Amino acid sequence: MDLEGDVKGGGDEEVVALEIDIKERAGRFIGRRGSTLSSIRQLLHVAIASKFGDRRLEITIPDSRSDRDAPSNRSDRRPSRSGGGSDRPRLSEEKLQALARRASEKALETGQPVTIKVSLNSYDRRVIHMEISEIEGVESQSVDRPDEDGEGNRKFLQIVPLSE
Repeated sequence: MDLEGDVKGGGDEEVVALEIDIKERAGRFIGRRGSTLSSIRQLLHVAIASKFGDRRLEITIPDSRSDRDAPSNRSDRRPSRSGGGSDRPRLSEEKLQALARRASEKALETGQPVTIKVSLNSYDRRVIHMEISEIEGVESQSVDRPDEDGEGNRKFLQIVPLSE
């Protein structure tokens, strides 16, 4: 990626915490809507889990722009070409896990599949799949559904109660 920076790490038996200070062009590391950082995060999580077992991974990137509020700092950004993608703030792992638990409870109560109709990237879906795997009586699956425009498919998560 042709980027320079410093990485500081720490953690314990449950959490690996990394602070990644990119010297210039941190936006390139983060990617559009966090997509590059999300991919890097997923790769790091898999690598850490294979060596040390499943750990929560927390990555922070300090905002080192010297004059954050100046509009000129953002003038070089290209406009989004996504055609109306989600501008929702990214959910934390804890909120994703809580969402998974609520959907599981509803599926168990009703005996019917529950679809989580929130646009999630692959890492977020994985967090929910992992949480569901810890809950007895339900399983999760990714389901392709047509998007609002009917032009493509989007993946949603479905929580299915297991028959006894």
